[in-house]
Amino acid sequence: MRKNFMAASTPLHENELIDCVRANIGKDIATVAERAGYGENIEKFEKELKKAYESIGVDIETFDTLKQKEQEKEREKKGVEIAPETPSQL
Repeated sequence: MRKNFMAASTPLHENELIDCVRANIGKDIATVAERAGYGENIEKFEKELKKAYESIGVDIETFDTLKQKEQEKEREKKGVEIAPETPSQL
């Protein structure tokens, strides 16, 4: 069964790679690497990803650590909801 998505025809680099990763951060590394034009070459994808992020002054270890950081940022954006348990406690 073929997945419905647009994969880059050539490997993405620098800002284009960063944009692609951010747009697909919820996916697994194999999917993101394929969409970024690296096919099954996960090692090369991670090497280029690290280089791309270093070029903008961000140090990342791996795709997984980047994904974890992005998920933490999303949780922080959402904040904490504080509300009474019932309308009578307003």
